[in-house]
Amino acid sequence: MKQMIGNYLLNRKLLKLKQTKAFNGINKAKSIGILFDATKYDSYKAVKSLVKELTANNKNVKALGYVNNKKKDDQYLSDKIWQFVCKKDFNWINQPTDSSVDSFANESFDILIVLAVDPYFPIRYISSLSKSLFRVGLNGVEDSIFDMVLQVKPNESMEHHISVTMQYLKMISNQKEPELELA
Repeated sequence: MKQMIGNYLLNRKLLKLKQTKAFNGINKAKSIGILFDATKYDSYKAVKSLVKELTANNKNVKALGYVNNKKKDDQYLSDKIWQFVCKKDFNWINQPTDSSVDSFANESFDILIVLAVDPYFPIRYISSLSKSLFRVGLNGVEDSIFDMVLQVKPNESMEHHISVTMQYLKMISNQKEPELELA
């Protein structure tokens, strides 16, 4: 019942939402949001390496990790780049009670990378309402949310998911514009 109410409220918000779509490639992107399943600490460590790589390439990066537990462990510390939310940050009808959720969703990232294969409602909620110009995600959450969906096996490691995602984003960025032939 609560899932139905949460879906209903999310769909009402989506009807009012006007989204702009654009993709200039990962090389030209200035801001990148990363939404990920942080339930396993190893996933957090893998995403941490990705954030380090992106910031070294002069990208403005923010990461939001969802921990599918009632509370977060002390190892998940938030700062200006990292935010973490868990089940207690959503009310009984799956609406966020933590301001960092709406803040992240309202950020106009050039690219939003969603690294999650389990269809957790909070990840779907944030992905759906994101004002990002281009959203890339892994199969499993809800394909209609994303501009690009990558097919991965759910039992693969977060490192593998990151590797596949970055490989495709770089591949798309390196595509040359087709040349026009003038008659």
